[in-house]
Amino acid sequence: FYIAERFHIPRREYADYCAWVASSLPSCRFSSRVAELRWSDERRVWTVITADGARRDARNVVLGVGTQPVLPDALSAVASEAPGRVYHAGEHLWRVPGLAAAGARQVAVVGSGQSGAEVFLDLVRRQRETGWSVTWVTRTPSFAPLDYSKLVLEHTTPEYMRYFHALPAGARDGLIASQWQLYKGIDTETIDQIHSELYDHMLDGDRPPVRLLPGVALESAGGAAGGITLGCRHRDLDRRFSLEVDAVVAATGYAAQRPSFLEPVAHLIDWDASGRYQIDVDHRVRTDPAVTGGLYVQNAELHTHGAAAPDLGIAAYRSGMILNGVAGRELFRLPKRTAFQTFAP
Repeated sequence: FYIAERFHIPRREYADYCAWVASSLPSCRFSSRVAELRWSDERRVWTVITADGARRDARNVVLGVGTQPVLPDALSAVASEAPGRVYHAGEHLWRVPGLAAAGARQVAVVGSGQSGAEVFLDLVRRQRETGWSVTWVTRTPSFAPLDYSKLVLEHTTPEYMRYFHALPAGARDGLIASQWQLYKGIDTETIDQIHSELYDHMLDGDRPPVRLLPGVALESAGGAAGGITLGCRHRDLDRRFSLEVDAVVAATGYAAQRPSFLEPVAHLIDWDASGRYQIDVDHRVRTDPAVTGGLYVQNAELHTHGAAAPDLGIAAYRSGMILNGVAGRELFRLPKRTAFQTFAP
């Protein structure tokens, strides 16, 4: 990596690393679906009940169930009617051969984050063998890069996370909406690859059309035997128009959802007005005072901890905070100063 001047490992190498860690942890129980989480006032413990009926007691529970794919309302109904022709970007690699086999001629990608960019690039590279046209639609004003400038990246530091957590909920929600390029943009290497591919497309001159439509919001979608009609609106011009396509790949992100296994203890959890966890700075979910056991969460706290919440770069720091909270003492010494900026003078 020093010679190659690369600071990011390939995804396949990261997958290999995760597989190695998983195989090295005998305490991990794979293929064990949690069905219920319960709290016992008498014994003062949580009980985790899996689908096979096994029960495990714990004084502390950490929720790390991750996020779920999100389809916009406009696409949900069509996706249920035609799952092979409308699918989430997370399914792309195993779905795309089916599109080619079905003879899709016009494919749309909705959403312009990193996943959308990679799906678009893959579809354009497959044009010579499939013959399909590709349209890339995003409601953002541009196909923008991730902001990796060093001072801006300080918004993903633990120091900014503490500042963000102390803000009123309304201010936090406003900041998250404005900081999307910290976690929803496209890395510059992918943008360069897309631009090179588009240049080759122009030089070829005989390939099917490719269109990039920034500033366009998807408002509706209707399915028919012959294809899919996307109702769109240009946000600057406030002009509505339709796109006729055979398939849609929705690169519309992921979101935290309340796990069904929490239902038995949902009344013990402090939810905010939007139905999200109320979470302390140490990632502990606020619960009824009668609950003496700890309930912690990772990657469901974007609304309370900011853009650093889904960032793997500080996963070790987050885990250290949680373990210190579980232990009731500082097992892991965490740095107190992590940014040059002073966010709250």
